[in-house]
Amino acid sequence: MFFTKKEHKYSVLYKNQIWWLRVSTFSIIWNKRDLKKDLEKKWIFIQKIIDLDSVLSYAKNISWNDEQLYQFTNIFRLERSKISFWVVSVKENIKEVYKKTFNPLVYAIWTEIENNRNFEDIVDDYPNVFDDVYRSTIKWYWGEKHLPVEWLIKLEEYIKERQSFKRKVISKTRTSVLTISAILVLSFILDWVIYEWINKNFASLWRELPDFTQTYHNWLWFLVKYIWIFLLAFWLLLWYYELLKWKKIKIFLWRLKFAIPFYWIIHKKKCVYDIIDTFIIMVKTDIKQRELLSILARSANNFYLEEIIMSARKEVIWGKQLGNALEEYWFFTWADDDVIHAFKSENVEEAMISLKWVKKVELELLTEKILRMMTSAMLVLTIILGLAMWFAYYKPVQMQSTL
Repeated sequence: MFFTKKEHKYSVLYKNQIWWLRVSTFSIIWNKRDLKKDLEKKWIFIQKIIDLDSVLSYAKNISWNDEQLYQFTNIFRLERSKISFWVVSVKENIKEVYKKTFNPLVYAIWTEIENNRNFEDIVDDYPNVFDDVYRSTIKWYWGEKHLPVEWLIKLEEYIKERQSFKRKVISKTRTSVLTISAILVLSFILDWVIYEWINKNFASLWRELPDFTQTYHNWLWFLVKYIWIFLLAFWLLLWYYELLKWKKIKIFLWRLKFAIPFYWIIHKKKCVYDIIDTFIIMVKTDIKQRELLSILARSANNFYLEEIIMSARKEVIWGKQLGNALEEYWFFTWADDDVIHAFKSENVEEAMISLKWVKKVELELLTEKILRMMTSAMLVLTIILGLAMWFAYYKPVQMQSTL
């Protein structure tokens, strides 16, 4: 029986005989393993392989974290800013970025540019990677007259600032969370190893285990037995929220989020700061105020705040001043009413630039304060769990010698 053998195309990152990194496209009838063996015989050492037959569909589902987005922007900006005796096209810049990152999405962008599409149009196809601020900035500042390199630097700063905030929150809470998790795991291991043994010894002496040990044992196994139900319920809640169409419930849930003490105080202050930061970036574009407000709403990271801004946008379209429109919703309370004053200012851009640094300091101080409180609370919880584990297991073992 005869059949047609299909060639597969692969993009390969490899090191050659003198150990230099290169990127090339290879075609082979069989699979990656055969390609690797074939190339190694030629002293070509594969580092990474991308299957070009599925890369475009795969790229549509890719999501980047801030680190990947920053890396792409940084390398792209460096390539774009290289001094040359001739004009280097965006296609060549993206090709160099692909060589340095070897990312499927970058390859997809490069392929689209080779098909005569503009870079500023391509980024609109990937909203899960490039947010509204990023796409709008690329769209309005991409021409040579708009100094794209300078605006790529601004985007780097925008992403880096977002990274810095996330890292600060994660680094302050990671140690305590890991410690508490380690104590719970150790408790379970100790319980599994020695609980039955202690119980039998006490029973042989016609004595019962201390109440605290029994309670700790029951609580621990309840947690182990039913934790998956809580996780499943949480996942179902998130899934239901994504499908939820009733706007009033969504607004209520996100408004409730602002009322949660400690951590979500930071969330609200961060939302206020992001509004100011995004406004400063977008106000320099040629876009109309209604489009700017749409970008602010979509970048708000809170459905309740998004609805407030969109409602204010409708009033602005009918001729109302933006500051007055936002003031009606009481989101910017006394701690942030200076934002309303800035929106009412004759020179809004200058007022926002001055206010940005004030809000940045306020956000940093509040974040440090709340995280210190959370760290202290988690430290106390860690000590309590440690003592509970000691009383639950170590003390009964010691009691056996006196019974």
